[in-house]
Amino acid sequence: MSVADFLRKTFLYKMYRKRVSAKEAKEFEVRNRYFKEEANVMLKAFSEALNSAGVTFWLDFGTLLGYYREHDFIKHDCDLDFGVMLKDAARVKSALENHGFKRISYYKATDGGVEECYKFMHTSLDVFYFREEGDRLYCNTFTTFSKFSLRRMFSLKKIPCFVKKIYIPNLGITNVEFKGSIVGVPNNAKEQLEWHYGKSFMTPNPNFDYKKEAKNIIYHKLSEVSGYLMVFGRKV
Repeated sequence: MSVADFLRKTFLYKMYRKRVSAKEAKEFEVRNRYFKEEANVMLKAFSEALNSAGVTFWLDFGTLLGYYREHDFIKHDCDLDFGVMLKDAARVKSALENHGFKRISYYKATDGGVEECYKFMHTSLDVFYFREEGDRLYCNTFTTFSKFSLRRMFSLKKIPCFVKKIYIPNLGITNVEFKGSIVGVPNNAKEQLEWHYGKSFMTPNPNFDYKKEAKNIIYHKLSEVSGYLMVFGRKV
């Protein structure tokens, strides 16, 4: 047994984890409450910003799931998710900042992949930047090395990350009305959601594990592709 495994079994570590879990639950409750109050306003502001700039975007991940399955936002969500082509990244940043959004963090991979997080009022949204590969699109998503030791003990502003590559089908985007805003939705939303969440995605699953269900993820080794998270103007 390693020293780390031994420490995880100690009483002090279990008490620490209990405190952390309670704090995270409280933070989630606050974020979720703001999300329910502000999501519709943020969606409208986001769609107006990118539509006025002529940037193609679409609902993705949890926001697309809510649109397709719930015909609404997912009640236990805390942010909005959008897909955009990487070539439009500079136009997206300019359009959002001109409409009152503040970029609070971004991820960048050594292969050029980017993910950004913007804040509007008290709520955030994630922008996933996609590139073409054959008849598919793909984006990078990121996982920090250690949520607690690196992010909280050292308060780093540039945090190393593992990188994932996520594929979606590329069959075009159609603009629709959702919650009073004009937004893009993938023409193959059902297929895309099955890739993300499995064949049973229409049934809410509180124990969903994307590592078991998602069929469209490649996990890069650090020797292949690595990344980092940059955080602006707030504690990590």
